[in-house]
Amino acid sequence: MYLLVFTLLISLYIVHQLFPAPILSYFVGLLAAASLTISFKKANGLYLKTGAVFLIIGLFLFFLSGQPLHTFFLHFHSMLGLLSLFFMLPFIHSLIHVGHFDTQLN
Repeated sequence: MYLLVFTLLISLYIVHQLFPAPILSYFVGLLAAASLTISFKKANGLYLKTGAVFLIIGLFLFFLSGQPLHTFFLHFHSMLGLLSLFFMLPFIHSLIHVGHFDTQLN
């Protein structure tokens, strides 16, 4: 389930970057909130505490800004670019290894 949610999140984010649509923004935000919930169940120690602190501060600032509640899920896009890069790194590494680009650099 974890792999499906995270893969679908990154895939939809990349599709949204290529073909921007408002409905995709909401789906990406909902999946990001779902992945955040899943991640909190598996996290412990320092990661759980700092994640909770950042989430509480973010929620506080969101409600302090006075924005409508339905725009909450639109604010999850800022870090998904970095997460999609981390998601793609193993594929990029395998392409470099298969194409022998690592040996050609020597």
